[in-house]
Amino acid sequence: MNILEAIKDKLVTAGIGTFGTNLFIGELPSDKKNAILIVTAPSSPPNPSIGVFEQQVDFWTRYSNSQQGYAKLKQIEALLHRAANYEMGDYHVYISNSMSSVDDMDRDSERRKMWKLTIRFIYRED
Repeated sequence: MNILEAIKDKLVTAGIGTFGTNLFIGELPSDKKNAILIVTAPSSPPNPSIGVFEQQVDFWTRYSNSQQGYAKLKQIEALLHRAANYEMGDYHVYISNSMSSVDDMDRDSERRKMWKLTIRFIYRED
């Protein structure tokens, strides 16, 4: 299991999305009216001496109703921002924190609103 799969499982368990319906890893299907995307962002290299990883993850929403997409990212932020010392799949997360506010990323070609939130995870593989 990679870190994105573990994050996806945490979001599904929290009731934020349903994988394959409105929650996706690495893709934002154009045929889905409302969607949440999880994708890695450029991050620092792992620390080879202590086995700690630091990974930034972008959460994108694309919703026809702007406020619904924004609200989904606020739910994700409430779940993950400043969360400390928790297990997530095959990982122990020391801390996860927001690296940005919910950013307005314009609209797509079908006028669906796009928002983005970046969260940093500092973790080790168990």
